[in-house]
Amino acid sequence: MIERDIALIITDYFCTVDEEKRKLFFKRIATGYFFSLKVKKDVLFEIVRSDYPRYWTENKEELKCLDKIIEFRNKLAHSIIDDKPSLGQHSYLTLSPLQRTA
Repeated sequence: MIERDIALIITDYFCTVDEEKRKLFFKRIATGYFFSLKVKKDVLFEIVRSDYPRYWTENKEELKCLDKIIEFRNKLAHSIIDDKPSLGQHSYLTLSPLQRTA
């Protein structure tokens, strides 16, 4: 969800008038496989720093909380969620790094 929201903000920034270009930009650029969440965040920060310097100065620490959100999102996205209780234990969720097999 956060990735899509940042992609929409970037799309709004670069495509303000032409709806067809806007749709194309969002589909092919802002949500393209090469445009990672980290890159989206970096572009968003650059936009805020350059176009809204006062806002950036006053809120940069709060904005940097996105790094923690992204880190948590990445842990979820690249983990296996195990909800099976071990013998004699109560059920709870654990995150295990995704294991790749050859």
